[in-house]
Amino acid sequence: MSLLRRPAITSSLFLAAGLFAACTKETSAPPTAPANATTRVLLVGVDGLEWNVLRPLLAAGKCPHLRALMEHGSFGRLATMIPTLSPILWTTIATGKTPEQHGIHGFTDADLRQYTTAQRRGRAVWNICDAQALPSDVFGWWITWPVESILGVMVSGSSSSALVDANWKPTLLP
Repeated sequence: MSLLRRPAITSSLFLAAGLFAACTKETSAPPTAPANATTRVLLVGVDGLEWNVLRPLLAAGKCPHLRALMEHGSFGRLATMIPTLSPILWTTIATGKTPEQHGIHGFTDADLRQYTTAQRRGRAVWNICDAQALPSDVFGWWITWPVESILGVMVSGSSSSALVDANWKPTLLP
């Protein structure tokens, strides 16, 4: 059974193609940077945002910064995975691994506890950057509690179940 289904319109997929700042529109070869240049990558994701909501907002001029990122970067419709549960999708985006490989299978584990970074198998993109001495800043990403020590800044998308109580969505807490 395939994990992929028809092209999805959820933001986690739309903006997962959000290597906006480092990508170019259409080229026949991958872009290359001069040896002394610093390449920056910006990955923006908005969980649950639909194309049919975003397109009218863009047309009305309501999202000028996002429009600029789209005009100067790359975006597109992507396929999603089944089930379409945010912790699974965002961990897959961060690790490039399937749920069977990264170990995150939903909102809670078999003991009904919220998944944590300790349960994620495999390195996330920020861990890979760290290994190459490249700083990264991560804000509000699923399954980032407790925060990992990285070269940069990490602000967890949620805290432990005890602190968040019944709120399973990423919530920035004091």
